[in-house]
Amino acid sequence: MRCLHCGKRIGLLRSFQDRQFCTDDHRLRAKRLYSARMSRGSSVDYEDGWVVASTEIEAGEKKSQASFGVGSGVLLVVITLALTLLLPHADQTMGKSPISYLPPTAGLGDRLTRALPFKGSIRLREEFQMDLRDWQSANPSLDAGASSANDWVVKAGAIYPAGLKLWKPTLTLSDYQMKFQTRIENKAVGWAFRAQDDGNYYGTKLIVSRNKDSLRAEIARWVMDGGHTVNKVQLPIPINIQTAKSYDVQVTVYGDKFTTLVNGQLVDAWNDRRLKRGGVGFFSEDGERAALDWVSITERDSLLGGFLNFGLIVPPLVLY
Repeated sequence: MRCLHCGKRIGLLRSFQDRQFCTDDHRLRAKRLYSARMSRGSSVDYEDGWVVASTEIEAGEKKSQASFGVGSGVLLVVITLALTLLLPHADQTMGKSPISYLPPTAGLGDRLTRALPFKGSIRLREEFQMDLRDWQSANPSLDAGASSANDWVVKAGAIYPAGLKLWKPTLTLSDYQMKFQTRIENKAVGWAFRAQDDGNYYGTKLIVSRNKDSLRAEIARWVMDGGHTVNKVQLPIPINIQTAKSYDVQVTVYGDKFTTLVNGQLVDAWNDRRLKRGGVGFFSEDGERAALDWVSITERDSLLGGFLNFGLIVPPLVLY
């Protein structure tokens, strides 16, 4: 609601006392103006006994709207610059630090990133209906040989990985979300992210093992750093995994933080700063067999990009 004298918005607290004028002074001025114009026979708008010339209200509204537009733009720029300069970014040059096995703490930057809508600049989906021309061996020398084409098997609309292969369009990505549907037929399914080659990647396995008369589900993860496996951890997960049943897996890679969900349930969260970018891939080791029905990936915008998208999508006036 706007003041009938100046056209400005009436504050929340003031509206409980007076829904027509933003101050007592404006109410008094409007009363005097009304009396003067009535004596001259001027055209006025009447509302509950207090009136203001319609031209004055329109002028006040235009002035108020213009000020809101400028103010919201300034606020958007200031907040954007502050976030860019003050909040730490995962790509900042930092020395290697000990790996953490605790769920990452969501800081201000993470909370804002999740809250702001983002538009992925790359969205890919593979359903393995064609050939594997978009997949390459993590060891480039193997692609020259005929054996590389026979590593993975296509059967009944699904792919059965063997040696580690990487999805070519993802090799230059840094922050992204990968989703895939899998069926573990024997022991485990393995995948890699931020993978550059067979000597540098983050590796993960979803493992099903038999514990007496029941099945036990675990997740294993490690860092392949310069050809050496380091910081390998294997942990039980709070979900029942059955063989030959389809499960949806979601892996989110953002900065130095990584999370894994199975059928929408969080099963692992950890962080590491070694590898900054790289693609996704799948593999199975001896005695392991799993099917992949499809895989998709969405690149995530930076916090700044997400904030600017938010500013473009939401009218500046909403920020007030």
